[in-house]
Amino acid sequence: QEIQQARCFRHGAKLTEAGRAAQTGLLEDAGGARAAVCRRGVSWNVVQEDGVMVTAATKKPGARCMLITGASSGIGEGLAREFARRGYGLALAARRLELLEALAPRLLAAGAVQVVTISLDVADTDAIGPAVQRAAAELGRLDVIVANAGVGPLTPTGRGKLPLMRETLNINLVGAIATIEAALPIFRAQGSGHVVGVTSVAGSKGLPGFAAYSASKAGLHRYLQSLRAELRGTRVVVTELAPGFIDTDINRDKGARPFLVDVERGAAI
Repeated sequence: QEIQQARCFRHGAKLTEAGRAAQTGLLEDAGGARAAVCRRGVSWNVVQEDGVMVTAATKKPGARCMLITGASSGIGEGLAREFARRGYGLALAARRLELLEALAPRLLAAGAVQVVTISLDVADTDAIGPAVQRAAAELGRLDVIVANAGVGPLTPTGRGKLPLMRETLNINLVGAIATIEAALPIFRAQGSGHVVGVTSVAGSKGLPGFAAYSASKAGLHRYLQSLRAELRGTRVVVTELAPGFIDTDINRDKGARPFLVDVERGAAI
């Protein structure tokens, strides 16, 4: 049903010169209405009947624009779907670019004014700054950054898991901090912005077998507290999301999951 709601396939719609240079297709929403879709580089846009590509700036001046890391699945994908319905411009970053590209036309069908897809591994901190800058440039502005990318491997203590523990800390803590740090100069320059860090209840109470994951979320929790204190009195807002068990790939094989909620409900909350 979802694929029927947002199909993308090649067609011969009239386009401007810029549009003709793009990958094109038809977008069909749940009501059967169709519009041309094009892709130029990392940006996915709806094309009007006159052949002009719609962007966040032209379709909905003042539309809020958001970058979400780890957006190819789980909470990140759920947030992308939720904010598409709210009419946001979206930049999605993840390692699995092919999943983002499959998701993009569905988000346009749901109401996103523009979708940007960026390949990014937050373990490579040198790549984060350019990715954030590109997202802001493609969307025309950046209002919200969601540091969501993370992993949750089993890391029992004293069992030779130090390399995996280090990788978990690097992605969940250092990668999240680097993502936020890259956005802060943009927010300070424009005088406003919203930082969202995704932690976990595991940051407040360590989980057995997940010492590295718990430590990474506790560290991010404290970073966000410090950041909020530093930004007090400014128009840059800091929000911490500390979910319990949400039904995602990161925890499906982890045994008991009390108070479990699905991704759609978790993203809406």
